[in-house]
Amino acid sequence: MTLRVPKAELPAELRENMIKQLGVVPEPVEVQWNNPKLAEANQEFSAKVGAWDAADASLKTFAHMAVAAQVGCSWCLDINYFHALNQNLDLTKASQVPRWRQSDVFTPLERDVLECAEAMTNTPPTVTDELYAGLLGRLGPAAMVELTVFIGFANLATRCNTAHGITSQGYSDACEIPLAGRPERSGVASTAPAPGRCAARPGTVPPQPVAPTGSPAPAVAGPPRDRVPGARSAAPWPRTSRRPRRSRRAPDVVLIADSGGLAAAAPAPVHGAELVAKLLARPDRVVSAVWLNGAPAGRIESDGRLAAVSLVVENGKVARIHAMANPRKLTRLDEPAELAR
Repeated sequence: MTLRVPKAELPAELRENMIKQLGVVPEPVEVQWNNPKLAEANQEFSAKVGAWDAADASLKTFAHMAVAAQVGCSWCLDINYFHALNQNLDLTKASQVPRWRQSDVFTPLERDVLECAEAMTNTPPTVTDELYAGLLGRLGPAAMVELTVFIGFANLATRCNTAHGITSQGYSDACEIPLAGRPERSGVASTAPAPGRCAARPGTVPPQPVAPTGSPAPAVAGPPRDRVPGARSAAPWPRTSRRPRRSRRAPDVVLIADSGGLAAAAPAPVHGAELVAKLLARPDRVVSAVWLNGAPAGRIESDGRLAAVSLVVENGKVARIHAMANPRKLTRLDEPAELAR
């Protein structure tokens, strides 16, 4: 498959940041930049989708991969397998999603989620009352609604990318376990060939396994996103001038970045204290205290770029870190504030 629409020229700074951090600009970003307003709106929505936390991250990632395998979107399958690596999910399971019916590594709940993802992707949808009720009883209303909408979002991303002719850029080459191919089977809407292991396109540089790019933001049209590959961002991921003390961060802390598509930010959340610490540890940034939306926050300057970081603390630990790098939302930051410890 070849790209069906010309790539748009990204702003020089955004392109430079993405290449520096990811090795290659995600093609969905270049395609969507033909309509900057659309690209920005998609990036913002993808970031919000990636921040949802009522449903288990592994269930959503596996569901997105199942949709991608069925539709035939090798880009989404590739990037979500890479997300699985960066979210410390079970790669043995993630690698088997394209052939989940033949695999014995999934739990009954995971199998039902994957079946639901395929059923929602069929045209017309084939979700049954029994399947939905079974998931609702185990997940609860909040998680079930989130999972359902997330699968719908995955359909948006995969179908748009496939229609544009966007294919894998080799992000999952960083994963040690090869991604299984999808076996032929009847009763599935998609007639696309099995994607198999995603290979890098000629001339691209597979990113290093640091953080996802483009999740459900460019999960473009997703991650995005969340979580984005080489890093769900660089300049867009504001970092403190010194490494935070690990004792202050929850083990499952989540870093969520928002660039509005105007800076090289992470399109999907970054999970885990160790990975978040690596992303935040950078000495060349100037940090000052400010008030943001009525609450204390950090104002960060680096290489002439501005960003803001706010924290969500639960049980005395930092549970979530929100990094704002969208220049349109950073036109005004309050005067530096004195913060008491």
